[in-house]
Amino acid sequence: MNIIIPGLILPKEMNIKSFDMIQTYAPYLYEFINTSYAKSNFSNSTEENGCTAFEKWKLKSCGFENEKNQLFSSGLGPFLAKTEPNDPYPVWLLELIHLDVGINGATISNPKIEKLDSRESISLLESILPIIRKSEFKIEFISPERWRLFPPYNIDIESFSPKSITGKNINNFLDYKPKLSNWRKLLNEIQIMWNKHDVNINRLNNGLDTINSLWLYGGAMSWNFKKYEGIILDDLENIEIYDNIELWINKLANIDLSVKSHLFSKNNKKKKDITLTIFGTDISIEISVPNIFKRIIYGYGRKNKWQYYL
Repeated sequence: MNIIIPGLILPKEMNIKSFDMIQTYAPYLYEFINTSYAKSNFSNSTEENGCTAFEKWKLKSCGFENEKNQLFSSGLGPFLAKTEPNDPYPVWLLELIHLDVGINGATISNPKIEKLDSRESISLLESILPIIRKSEFKIEFISPERWRLFPPYNIDIESFSPKSITGKNINNFLDYKPKLSNWRKLLNEIQIMWNKHDVNINRLNNGLDTINSLWLYGGAMSWNFKKYEGIILDDLENIEIYDNIELWINKLANIDLSVKSHLFSKNNKKKKDITLTIFGTDISIEISVPNIFKRIIYGYGRKNKWQYYL
């Protein structure tokens, strides 16, 4: 059995040791991890892949292979849009986002807009239809969180998922090719129109993030998705971790209780057929129970403990 936990490894910028947090708030996970074998680890560079380690894992598990001129994150287009294998166009996504603008530039502080429903999303889309119809682009509703963009030509940009660049200056990931000038002009008009949109006024009055921009990513062609197997516990993935460590701790404690029966038998012995894969934004570590052969061949020193890779 495979158990997948994205968001368990905290960003290094927080200067908080994930191992200590797990030991304190997730005793069952700690016991399993601390006495198990770090089978493999994977370091994921945003600049090289354009997505988080967990996003790349999902794409690989579904059978995606990126083209040589595209980042791996390009596969998120078809994957999140759930397109059919015979879809004839590259799948570009527009994520509805809230940009925080400060002295150091603009950032996406939270990749998942809180409490965004279909009614709000459709209202925002309908408000910009007149300027879209005058442009060379077409936009199609997919879900409250994202829409699909149909450009009139191959825009050929590097794709970075919103989750992979959370908290980072977006100027480091924007493409300023002349070919995209018409899109940038349209996006600027959209941002102006949304500034005082009723949806955003209501969200602001309710203490929620406004939707003030769109983030373009994706670009791959569709493929025949494979179904990946395993238990995915993703409660930690979309937390605005820098400002909400208390919520992360509470969710971690809940995951610990829910995962106990998967990791341990009724007599509290570790199950041997378990593989646990834990993720941070740019790293994943695969952990399993060491058998006698692994102990003999590899030993059980520091290099086989998961915290060695952090």
